[in-house]
Amino acid sequence: MVQTKEPQTPDQQPARPVMQPSPTQAAPPDGRRADAARPPAQDGESRNGTRAAASGDSAPDRAPDAGNNAGDETAQIQHQSQTQSQNGTRAQPDAPAQAGAQPQQVQLVIPERAKLAPNVKLAGEMKESGFVEEPWLVDRDGGYIQLTELLYKVAEQVNGTRTHDEIAAAVSETYGKNVTADNVRQLLEKLIPLGVIANGDGTVLGSAAGSAGRSPLAVNMKMAMVDPKLIDPLTRVLQTLFWPPVLIAVLLAGLTAEAWMLFVHGVGGSMHDALYAPGLLLAALGIIVFAAGFHELGHAAALRYGGGKVRGMGAGLYLIYPAFYTDVSDNYRLGRWAKVRTDLGGFYFNLIFALGVMGVYVLTGWEFLLIVVVLINFDIIR
Repeated sequence: MVQTKEPQTPDQQPARPVMQPSPTQAAPPDGRRADAARPPAQDGESRNGTRAAASGDSAPDRAPDAGNNAGDETAQIQHQSQTQSQNGTRAQPDAPAQAGAQPQQVQLVIPERAKLAPNVKLAGEMKESGFVEEPWLVDRDGGYIQLTELLYKVAEQVNGTRTHDEIAAAVSETYGKNVTADNVRQLLEKLIPLGVIANGDGTVLGSAAGSAGRSPLAVNMKMAMVDPKLIDPLTRVLQTLFWPPVLIAVLLAGLTAEAWMLFVHGVGGSMHDALYAPGLLLAALGIIVFAAGFHELGHAAALRYGGGKVRGMGAGLYLIYPAFYTDVSDNYRLGRWAKVRTDLGGFYFNLIFALGVMGVYVLTGWEFLLIVVVLINFDIIR
C-alpha cells in the first residue's frame, strides 16, 4: 500500500491567532498607540486617509503596483497593521480587541533577519502537477507544503543574516520582478504561520499535518518497521527491474505464465489440495504475507528508479485489517510518469512474485502453490 502525505496549501494551513491587546493597554514605549487599539476607520476611509478599495469596516493595506512590480501578487495577501518594537515588527489585527477578551498565547513577530524553521527543506517545483501554475514544494517534518513561486523565492533567500532589503534585492534578481522590503514583510507574514519561517521570538507556528480531518481510508496505528537506510541497498538493486528491456521481458513472461495457468492447466487441483489439506492452505497464506512485503518493495524500487527516496516502510491498520505501507511522499516532486510508475510498481512486483511461485511449481510439482498465484491475482484486482 502506498502511503503519502498530502501537500498542504496556504489556504489549508490557517494562521495561528496573534496577541490581541485590549483597548485599555498602555501605548508602546515609542509613544505611539498600537494599531490594534485604534478604533476602526469611519465612513469607508482607511487609516492612511485614502478610501478603502473593498467593502466592510476596513480593508487590508495593499502592496503598491508599479509596472513590473511584485505588488500584483503581494496585493492579494492580506497585510495586517504593524507596529515597531525593539524585537522586530509585530503584526497586529486591524480590528480592535473586544473589552475583557483574554489575550492569546501566540504572537506573530516578523524578524528583521528571518531564517527557515527547523526541519524545513526546500524541495523545488512540483513537476507536471496539472495546475495552471505549478506550485513549489517545501518539506517540513516529512510533509509537503505548497507555495506560490514568489513565496518560495523568499523562503529560498532567508538565511538568518540577510535583512529585508537584502532579501528583496535577491528575490528581485531571481524572480524577475521588482520586490521591495515591504513586499518581503508581507510575504513573511504568510510564511511564518505556515511554519516555513521561524517566528521572531524563535518559536515555530503552524503544523505540517494541517487542520484537515484524517481520511478514514488512510493507514492508522502505523508502526515503522524498516529504516530507510536498510531499504536503500535493496531498492538500488531492485530498481533495475524497471529498466525498459527487463520490464518488457518480465511482463511478457508473466502474462504468458498466467494465461497457461488459467486457460491450459487450470487451478482445480490446487483448490482440491488446499481444501483437503488445511496445513497447505495455512502455508499458502504465509506465502501471501511475503508477497505483500515484496509488493511494497515494488513501490520503493519504482520511486528510487524515478529519483525519489523512500522515507520508511512499516505496518498498520487499513480500515479493519492489517496492511503493510511504504511512505513515498517524495513522489510528489517527481514527474507525472514517475508518479504512475511508483503507483503501479507494487502490482508489477506482484506479477514477478507470482512468476517466481509458478517457477517453483514447475520444479516441485506442488499444486497448492498455484492457489497462491490465484490469491495474488485477486489482490491485484482488489
